[in-house]
Amino acid sequence: MRCAVICTDKTAARVRIRRSRIGDARAIIDMADALNRHEGKPPTPLTEESVRRHMFGRRRILACLIAEIDGCIAGYVAYQPSLDMETGSTGLYMSDLFVREAARRRGVGRALMSAVAREGLRGGHSWLAWNAMTSNPEALAFYRAIGAKRVEVATYSIAVDRLLGPTGR
Repeated sequence: MRCAVICTDKTAARVRIRRSRIGDARAIIDMADALNRHEGKPPTPLTEESVRRHMFGRRRILACLIAEIDGCIAGYVAYQPSLDMETGSTGLYMSDLFVREAARRRGVGRALMSAVAREGLRGGHSWLAWNAMTSNPEALAFYRAIGAKRVEVATYSIAVDRLLGPTGR
């Protein structure tokens, strides 16, 4: 259930984490758009069909957990398995962690992080990794507060067609 208003009593609400369902596609897109707006990025090009295909189709490439407060969707974490060639260990790479503004500072982010860590343990993984925008001080403070350490690695990105050029080679 998507709710416009989430209970404002920070002591009464209980955070519930569950696996995403096909019917959550629109809410996931809405939250991804909200994250993009928060980071000054354009809206996500994801569609409900592409979310269903990537998260629930035959060739799933992404998993998602949903946080709820009082039955209302309050946030999500999207992740996928990864292999670190340097250490030979497997882990989960989080592509998104988002908590709706009305639900922040209520334990939702910590509950989502704990839930994805439990998913990692169940899958035999030994680490979680993610990127954070340096222009998002709230996220950086949250990650420090849960004990995460910043790794000195620069992340780069390029569209494959741009790298390959007009011939595609």
